[in-house]
Amino acid sequence: MRIGIKARMEKAKSKYRIPAMIGLVFTTVVWGSGFVVMKNSVDIIPPIYLMGFRFTIASLGMLALLLAKKFIGAKKRGARLGAAPGTRPGAPEKLDGTSGASGKLGAEPDSAFYGKLDDMPDAELGAAPGATKSGARPGASGKPDLRTGALIGFWLFLSYAAQTYGLKYTTASNNAFITTFYIIIVPFLNVAANKARLRARHMLAALTALAGLSLLALDGSFSIHVGDLLTLACSFCYAVHIVLLDRHSPKYDPAVLTAIQMCAAAALCWIAAPIFEGAPPLGAISPAIALSLLYLGIFSTMLGFLLQTFGQKYLPAMAVAILLTLECVFGALFSVIFLGDPLTLRILAGFALMFAAIVITVTYGARRPESESRRTDRAGDP
Repeated sequence: MRIGIKARMEKAKSKYRIPAMIGLVFTTVVWGSGFVVMKNSVDIIPPIYLMGFRFTIASLGMLALLLAKKFIGAKKRGARLGAAPGTRPGAPEKLDGTSGASGKLGAEPDSAFYGKLDDMPDAELGAAPGATKSGARPGASGKPDLRTGALIGFWLFLSYAAQTYGLKYTTASNNAFITTFYIIIVPFLNVAANKARLRARHMLAALTALAGLSLLALDGSFSIHVGDLLTLACSFCYAVHIVLLDRHSPKYDPAVLTAIQMCAAAALCWIAAPIFEGAPPLGAISPAIALSLLYLGIFSTMLGFLLQTFGQKYLPAMAVAILLTLECVFGALFSVIFLGDPLTLRILAGFALMFAAIVITVTYGARRPESESRRTDRAGDP
């Protein structure tokens, strides 16, 4: 019975890997389109205030989503309480009045199955050491979620702030290229922080993606500026953000974790903006800018980071880092379509290398055996 439960859980994890990849690719499409939207907004609203608006909108959206989820969950629990003990709500009833879930064919009632599930040791369910079957540590009551989400939100705020201010002191091509250094930083940081294994396939994909990004971002004028150092700091901060999500997203609800990090980043923006940028530019918000802020808040921020958090629940950090570099590809593509940027052979070659890196990553995910748990990538989980 225990082997059967473990097999079901492994199968449930494996079936979400491809949807997780699709969600991350969709995230990069949204983030890539955000470059076009940001171009029309950042000249009117100061960078940290712009970040504050988008993170606040995302926070409100996530809180609304959580309330809706709680309401739907309460309705489902009410339906289960009204069902017969040991049966599923809505299970077909037999002529003798018994539920089809516990008939004479030897099918095990749900209560028996979940009773055995509750009796199993945490280690056999693949839980982290010291964690409960729900994923949180004993006595957590949601408090570790708050601390963890706030910590992840802090590093998210730092990465956005460093990137935005770095852009003021360097070229856009340098900013885009140096930011993507996180695909090189993530595997080594993940080895140090999460005791993950450094896979040759991931390193090959990372180097291929880096070559493609260099063709997309560099235009022959690459040189070192103060902004380059700030952008490198952004790359490191975002790598930390990815590694922290890799450690904590499997243990917590992705929606809750996303909501907390959005709220934390928004709070930090509103604390820092008056200090560095003066009074809020409320008079500069026109209807067009308001629509841009809604798009950035709901799609680029709330939906994008929700899908990233969900994706990192089922994919290793290195695969996530490589998939997220598609943001640069879609950003360049939307710039060609909407902003009239030229489409050259150099850009096409960059697209081809980026596609090759994605094929390497997706092939790894598709061939990974179902029986291999995601946690086997680590020697242990602190």
